[in-house]
Amino acid sequence: MAKKTVETALRSCAVHIESVSPYSASRAHEEEKLANETHDDYDRRTWRHKLTTDANGMVVIPRGGFKQAIDGAAKMVGGKIPGKGNATYSKLFTTGVLVEGDVELGVHANDVESIRIHANADGIRGSGKRVFRIFPILPTWSGVVNVLITDPELPEEVFERVMTAAGRCQGVGRWRPEKGGSNGRFTVSKFEWSNVA
Repeated sequence: MAKKTVETALRSCAVHIESVSPYSASRAHEEEKLANETHDDYDRRTWRHKLTTDANGMVVIPRGGFKQAIDGAAKMVGGKIPGKGNATYSKLFTTGVLVEGDVELGVHANDVESIRIHANADGIRGSGKRVFRIFPILPTWSGVVNVLITDPELPEEVFERVMTAAGRCQGVGRWRPEKGGSNGRFTVSKFEWSNVA
């Protein structure tokens, strides 16, 4: 049986990232409101519930946030596939790149700081009434994004270019560049490639 080549093997890449700007979470939660509790008091009591955590209360960034950032960056800088006319790498990222797990930040939810901002009541920019809201924020953060590349036509250099752009131009979390903000930006310190048997 022929041995798999680099071009046809499933590949995994451990992408080591470091923050360029703070990460702020805004996960929707259904913590019950106490009797006679004002919305401000509710927000002060429950803001940590906006974090995503593992079973031990350690903060993670959901894998979907990175997948969204990667796919968005692929549309920006992926480029055309040589010899395929106007076909671009973007579709290969959509179907051929999988973020394998949430990204661990090594911080417990109890150790996270908060920020109070003046925001739109319904979360839609320019929609009307503004109110104060409290969100969790990590000024600095780092982690490893474990990615599986299943499409043999996706070159490693293209993935690295797109992943770098995802950190600089898309970001993750609340008020990221994709949404007109500046939070959740990151830089890649190392790409670790390996073939999957």
